[in-house]
Amino acid sequence: MKLYLIGLFVIFLNTLNCTTVLHKKNDYILSSENLLNNNVTQALKNFPLKEKSSFITILEKTYLNLLNGNSDIKELINYQKKIESRVRYSIKREVNNFFYIETPEGYYASEHEIIWAHYLLSWGYSLQGEYDKALIEVKKGNNLLSGEITQEGKFEDPLMRIFQGVLYAMAGSWEDSRIDFKSAYNQDKSLVWALELSKLETEPSNIIVLLNGGGTEPFWDPKLEFNPVRGIRTLNFSGKGQYSKLILRTDSGETIPLYLSPKSFNWYNRHFTRDTELHDIIKDSKYSQEVLGSIVKGTVVSTGGVILGTIIAVGSIGVGGGIIYLGFKSGSSDLASTGVIVGGTIIVKGFEIGYDIISASFDYSKKDLDTTLDTSESYRYVRFLPEYINIGWSVNTDSSSYVLKNRNEELQIQNSKVGKNRNVIIKHYSDSK
Repeated sequence: MKLYLIGLFVIFLNTLNCTTVLHKKNDYILSSENLLNNNVTQALKNFPLKEKSSFITILEKTYLNLLNGNSDIKELINYQKKIESRVRYSIKREVNNFFYIETPEGYYASEHEIIWAHYLLSWGYSLQGEYDKALIEVKKGNNLLSGEITQEGKFEDPLMRIFQGVLYAMAGSWEDSRIDFKSAYNQDKSLVWALELSKLETEPSNIIVLLNGGGTEPFWDPKLEFNPVRGIRTLNFSGKGQYSKLILRTDSGETIPLYLSPKSFNWYNRHFTRDTELHDIIKDSKYSQEVLGSIVKGTVVSTGGVILGTIIAVGSIGVGGGIIYLGFKSGSSDLASTGVIVGGTIIVKGFEIGYDIISASFDYSKKDLDTTLDTSESYRYVRFLPEYINIGWSVNTDSSSYVLKNRNEELQIQNSKVGKNRNVIIKHYSDSK
């Protein structure tokens, strides 16, 4: 009976696989390389096309287009209308809460992604000269950034405050910019420059912003946890930006200091934590069966100790996973808790014993197993956003162009000011070399 129930559960999980083609990590290789080489135009040309008009692809393409000076935000405007009325939920994880939106295609957009959707709209409206609309959108982002679901679960981030301050400046509201820069300093006392910027009563004549990096990437980072399946599924995040101290010079030779923001990795770690909370039970069960399939495939040609090791490992997943699943299925919190403890223990010990036997008998298909266990390839998130920001300003100095110096590299930056007061320059610079 137990095996029958588990078999039905396997069939049920398989029916959850939709036919929609979704982008994976490898699909972004060319576009990411172009962005790391500071070629935004080519990054757009090589942007993957398999996944059609999803929240993720719309945000990523809009970000790249805005970096390229293209103010066309119609697709994001239309998509935002679909999700604006959707209820934002909170999920309790220990003492923290999260808000998110379930998109029409079934993706759960996280906090920073929802806020960035408003930021991109504000940026686009400013490029179009629609400053009232730009102000509305940045205020929507601010309301989400400032809002509290609970005091413990409040979402705040100094990097987002810094960029929000830039957007307020573009929309013509310097007083709001000052508030955000001071808020960034209050969150991170190392940002003394942000405090200095917040004290300027007169808006700088030049605000130069460099959005750095080529897209944060997930990597497999297995950990030992109470839930073994969830532990080996753990991801972490890294970027290729070098976090360099850059120098900017005007055409007259004057130096404008550039200051670094904090990095954005916290967004993605929080995204992973939130994503794990949403999908724990289904993902853990499905992942266990993928591990099972990989072990079987890697040992199908072997005999003796390998088969014995596989039987023990697979059996532990079946028995342990079945206990966990049936515990939750019963609706009893006590039985569910007991199921996790007993089932998790069985899975751990089964893997330990099975792995020892297999290792002693046969060097099975490690490459295939690693591919199955490593979920970073198919992890869903918005990858094209800044890893960090370099920002500088001057009160009276003007220049027709600027020279960006980074170690042995020099890059020409044209003075293409935007915003209500024509005093903001936003450019992409990967800082990856």
